[in-house]
Parts: sequence; C-alpha cells; structure tokens
Amino acid sequence: MARVFVFIDESHRPDPTTGKPFFCAGAVWCIPKVEYGAPKVLRDTVIELRNTMGTLVGKTPIELKYSHSAGKYVNQLLPQAVTRASYDSTISSTHRVWERSPIAFTASAVSVLCESCFHSVMHGKGRPDPDFPNWLRARSVVSLLGPLFTYDSEETLEVAIVFDETVWKKAVEMYLGKDMRSLSIGHKVSLEPVYENSKKIPGLQIADLVAGTARDYLNDSNNAVAFDFIQKHLVHRLGKKRPEKVPSLKEYR
Repeated sequence: MARVFVFIDESHRPDPTTGKPFFCAGAVWCIPKVEYGAPKVLRDTVIELRNTMGTLVGKTPIELKYSHSAGKYVNQLLPQAVTRASYDSTISSTHRVWERSPIAFTASAVSVLCESCFHSVMHGKGRPDPDFPNWLRARSVVSLLGPLFTYDSEETLEVAIVFDETVWKKAVEMYLGKDMRSLSIGHKVSLEPVYENSKKIPGLQIADLVAGTARDYLNDSNNAVAFDFIQKHLVHRLGKKRPEKVPSLKEYR
C-alpha cells in the first residue's frame, strides 16, 4: 500500500465582495516515511525555510505565512523547499507515484463570479449566501485532488488529506461528506481527511506559500517567477509511468 500526504490551504477568505476574480488554494503532495505523521512530515524542510526567513528579515518566524512577509521571498523559498525535501529525513525516496521532485504541487483558481451565479441557480438564492465561501472551498478541494482521479495502479493508495482546522472542516463535511466519499474516486484510493493547526504542521505552511503565490499572480500579476516554478512542479496524474518515448518535433518532420 502506498501512502500519500496532501496538505491543503487557502489564501485569504473566499469573499465575493473583495473584487478579486479568483479564490485560490494550494496543495503540497509528498510520500512520508511510514513512521512519521503530519506534525513531523517536512519538518526539516520548513525549519530551513524559517531560518532563511530569519536571515532575510532579521527574525525567525514561528510559522511561515505568505501574508506575513514570506510572500516577498517565495521566488527563493519555493525552490529551496523542493531542493531541501529531496534529503528531508521524513520523506521517502521510494514508492513515489509521480515523477521527478520529492514534493509536488497542485493549485486551484475558482472564479468567484461564475461560482456565485452557479451556486445561486442551484440553491435558488437571490441574496448573499453565508455558505458560499464553503462552496468555493469545496470546489477548490475537488480541483486540488484532481490527480487522484487518474490513479491507475493495482496497489491501494492511502491518502491523508491535511487541512487547516480553522476554515476547512465545515466546507468539506457539508459538501463532500465526513469521509469525503462524495468524491467517488474509486476503490483503489482510500481518503482520510485530517484537520490540524497550521502552526504545528510544516506541510500546511508550504501549502500556504503555494496558495498565496497563485492568488497574487492570477489576481494581480505578482510573483510570476514563483508561479512559473509551481507550474513546473505540478502533479497531473498518479500511478503507472508511461514507458513510451515521446517523439521530438524533428521526428514529425
């Protein structure tokens, strides 16, 4: 059985009154060594990132937060996270179900205006709905977990999906169910939602950097270099590697 952790966080509250076109969230994917749980996975990596922040701003933060200075340095922090994770003592170097990097990302951008219209039609509400932010979060989760729908290996995949406990639990349980069975991913994928304090979970702190970078780039065209780095480390599918050689352009001529 393969074991995967997916850490999910958002960037800013999904508020349709802000005027921002997209609500963005980010996810960090990794395969931990079997003896480590969420509070320790990627601990070595985040300690190094926090030390880097201490050097850059003169004070080592207790928690990495995009909105608390870290967003100014994601061009440096995200590449450092991927490099450091390659020899993080909590990360497995085998049984990876995606190619290349030891950690991978997914990012979601949900159109606030389109979803607002869609949600109103579905629920018949012509006034602001207090549950709408949770609808946006649930839609983001489905997008972020997209690679799970491609899993095609015979081995069962055990997936712990770790959320920041302060905002995600109601959204997940309301729209996806307590065990997230509403996603109907398939019998080869076992899901376990987990809710934790982001201050204690290193993976959530990296996910916050991914979400913040996506939000600033897609809404305001900021941090393009960091966003491009995320794009190069996205995971699109899980499972069997495709052995066939992809022809070069020259071979088509």
